[in-house]
Amino acid sequence: MKKNSINTHDGKGEIGGSADTLLLCLYFVAACTYIPLSLFLNMGEWLLGVISLSVCLLSTAVLTRVAQSFRNVLGYSVILLVFIFFGGSLLPVGLLAAFTSSACVYAYLILKRPSPFLWGLPVIPLVISLFVIGSVWGAVASVSVLPCALLLAYAVKKQMGRVGAVCHISFGICAVTVLLFVTAVYSIYGELSMANAKALIDAMRGQMIAVLDSVSSEMAEMMELESSGVDLSSYITAAVTAAFNLLPAILITAASLVAYMIHSTFLSIYCKTDEERKASLPMLAFEMSLVSAVVFLACTVFAVVSVSDSMAMWRTAAENMMVVLAPGLILTALGALRMLTARKGPSCLGTLIYMLVIFMLISFSLPAIIITSVAGAVVVILAHIAKRSASKKDD
Repeated sequence: MKKNSINTHDGKGEIGGSADTLLLCLYFVAACTYIPLSLFLNMGEWLLGVISLSVCLLSTAVLTRVAQSFRNVLGYSVILLVFIFFGGSLLPVGLLAAFTSSACVYAYLILKRPSPFLWGLPVIPLVISLFVIGSVWGAVASVSVLPCALLLAYAVKKQMGRVGAVCHISFGICAVTVLLFVTAVYSIYGELSMANAKALIDAMRGQMIAVLDSVSSEMAEMMELESSGVDLSSYITAAVTAAFNLLPAILITAASLVAYMIHSTFLSIYCKTDEERKASLPMLAFEMSLVSAVVFLACTVFAVVSVSDSMAMWRTAAENMMVVLAPGLILTALGALRMLTARKGPSCLGTLIYMLVIFMLISFSLPAIIITSVAGAVVVILAHIAKRSASKKDD
C-alpha cells in the first residue's frame, strides 16, 4: 500500500509566485529584526506597544495570506487575542507572534519555495541587529528563530507525530535559551564556569525577590493595610526559591507549549489540499510513550515519600521531571475524558464535567493538575496493555 506523503514542491493550491515569495521573505526579515530591537533598543512604552500590536496584526495577515483562509489561522488569532486582553503587556505577545509566525514562514519557504537564497536570509536581521544594537545578545536574538524553523521543517518533512515534532521544535527553542544564558555569563563574568553560572542564577533570584518585596510593600501602603504579624517576605523568598528549583522544567515546559503552538499553526497553513490534509493526519496524533507514563508515576511517588533533607536534590529532580511530563499527560487525560463522556452521544453532564476539569486546570489548582496527570499516565499504561493484548490475540 502506498504511503501518503505531502508534496512540498508541486505548488498546487499555493499562493502566487515570486511576488508572494518576496513578501514572505520581507516579513521574515522584519519579524526577526523586531525581536532584538524590541528587547534591547530603548523605545518608549507607548511606541513599543503600538509596534508590538502591529506585529500581531501583521503576522495574522501574513499567515492568512499563506493559508488562503482566515479560518485556518483562527486558533492562532484567538490565542493572541486572549494574551492581548489578559496579558497586561503587549511586548510578550508581540514577541510570541513574531517568533511563531517567522518560524512558520521560514519553514514554509524551505518546504514550498526551496532556494539557495533562503539560507542567506537570516543574515540580514543579524547584520541589522549588529549595526543598530552592537551586542552579541541582540545578534543571537535576531537568529533565535532559525533552529526552531529548521527543526519544524525537518519534522514536517519526515511526517513525525505530534510528540516527536514538539520535542524537536522545543529542543531548538531550549538551545537558543541556553546560548543566551551562556552569552550572559561570559559577558558579565568574563569566563564560563559552573560557579559563574550559579552566581548569575543566584543574582537573578535575589533580584526577583527584591522586586516582589518592593511591589508587595507598595501595594500594602496603597491599600493602607496594617501588618498582621505575617512575614510576607519569607513567603516570597520561599516561593521564588521553589520556582528557581523548578526553572529547568519551567523552561522546557514553556518551550514545549510554544512548540505545540508553532506546530499546530504551521500544519493549519501548510496543508490546504485534501491530499495534504489526509497525509497530515499521522502528524496530528498525540501519543505519550509508556516510558513517560511510568517515569511520571515513579517521580510522583518519590516526590511524595521523600521528605528528608538528604533527599532534597533528588526530590527536586523528580519534581522537575513531573513538570516536564505533566502537560502531555494532561492532554492525554482530557482526550480520554472527552471520548468517555461523548461515547453515548452529547451529554450535558459530560460536557459540564469536562469544562469543570479544564477550569480547575487553568486556575492552576495543584491537586487538579497532579490528579489529571496521574489519570493521563494510567490511561497511557492501560492503552499499551490493551494494544499488547490485542496483538497477542491476533498472533
